[in-house]
Amino acid sequence: MSLKNMRKFSITDKLVVASIFISVVTITIVASFSFYRTKDAILERTFNQLTSVRVIKTNLIEKFFNTCIKEVKLAKSSSDIINLTQQINDTGNIFNYEKEYDLKPKNNLFLKEVSEDYYNRIFIISKSGNIFLLKIRKKNVITVSLILKI
Repeated sequence: MSLKNMRKFSITDKLVVASIFISVVTITIVASFSFYRTKDAILERTFNQLTSVRVIKTNLIEKFFNTCIKEVKLAKSSSDIINLTQQINDTGNIFNYEKEYDLKPKNNLFLKEVSEDYYNRIFIISKSGNIFLLKIRKKNVITVSLILKI
């Protein structure tokens, strides 16, 4: 626009255009500033939440494995497992592949409790290194099968 054309506009028109221009510039600056501040805040909050979730999941996994270790130690010290292991070690030579043998331990309270809620299979490694699978059945019967013979 030339200076000649600007003279055709009244002072009111010029003030309105100037105030609109200043308002648009101000709004653009404030909106940009707000957008980037909000973006940074959301990213930081999301990162903090992900970090918290990671810490919680790490704690849960550690707790799970600690519980598993405690359960294995409890099973290892159980008189039922000790008796079954002794029985397997004493009669280890009679076990063959693909054949199941039923054992009826005297007092299998531990195995009965464990089998109802948690485990229906337990692996036992004999002194000779053979690996046996114990399947806990109802009516106090435990089926033993040889998995790996060394």
